[in-house]
Amino acid sequence: MAQFTQKAIIQTFLEMLDEKPFDKITVSSIVEKCGISSNTFYYHFCDIYDLLDTWLQERKGQYIRNT
Repeated sequence: MAQFTQKAIIQTFLEMLDEKPFDKITVSSIVEKCGISSNTFYYHFCDIYDLLDTWLQERKGQYIRNT
């Protein structure tokens, strides 16, 4: 279940990146759109920069596997 929630947070973050720049996205806006509590967000990520880093690491791994 934790993996599902983490992926939902990342997906919500990516959707929000399509709508507005990174510096306008807040943890509050992510949790509101995702329908989770802020405690749930902080269970998975330290802050929004940790979320960004996790997503970038995933993308890097996908890129390496596909090349």
